[in-house]
Amino acid sequence: MKNKEFQRRLAYDALILLGVFVVILFMCRIWPLILLCILGIFVAMIRLLFLSRKEVVVIQPTPQEPVKVETERDLQMLAFELAIRRITELVSNDFPEARWVWKSNYAKDDIQSGRDTSILLNRAGGYREAVVHVQNLVVTGITYSTCPDITPEPPIDRQPVEDTEPIQDIPATVPVNYERLAFEWVEAFILELNNRCNECIAEGASELIVPAAELPIPESWECICQELKVNGIEECEPADEGIKINITQRNCRKE
Repeated sequence: MKNKEFQRRLAYDALILLGVFVVILFMCRIWPLILLCILGIFVAMIRLLFLSRKEVVVIQPTPQEPVKVETERDLQMLAFELAIRRITELVSNDFPEARWVWKSNYAKDDIQSGRDTSILLNRAGGYREAVVHVQNLVVTGITYSTCPDITPEPPIDRQPVEDTEPIQDIPATVPVNYERLAFEWVEAFILELNNRCNECIAEGASELIVPAAELPIPESWECICQELKVNGIEECEPADEGIKINITQRNCRKE
């Protein structure tokens, strides 16, 4: 652009200079040079006219990105992700070493519907479970609780029947089935146990102790060991301080 302006200015100056020469030569009656200057004037005028022509610059419009319309499903997914982050933040503030998993497979539907849902905890100072309070797709708080222990049903009182054979004494307590409690505990913490086993293998340790603080009542430890064997941790047994797992390369399966 600057080069074109300079050329136009140069052509204009040449036109003025040739005009002055024509006047001087006309006064001196030097006709051949006058004709030559007149020819130069025509050339300078044509050149100036060409350089003075305005160029039309077409500006291409900048393409705009289409506006992304967020659907209701996208908003629900975003709310669920924010709920996970909020739960992790609240649990970490209260128990920095705690881990948690969803208790129900329908936790996502509960949060999107604004219903309270539950999570299972580990390394949370004795708490086994927590209720997540949800309002308008936002996690408003957490209430911690311990898993309820399974208690035996009270014995049934029977009235003696006359003229019949004596009824045998009913035992004072009924054996308690801890298989359900063991199944839920192993399902919640099997990944954590496998990771610990792999870490012990990498460190060269020979056994892993799951402390009693992370386990349900001691009466359920035997059932937990049986459930661990079903899930691939075969060499485990109850001990005074918790559950002892013998570490071998085949005992802990990697996930």
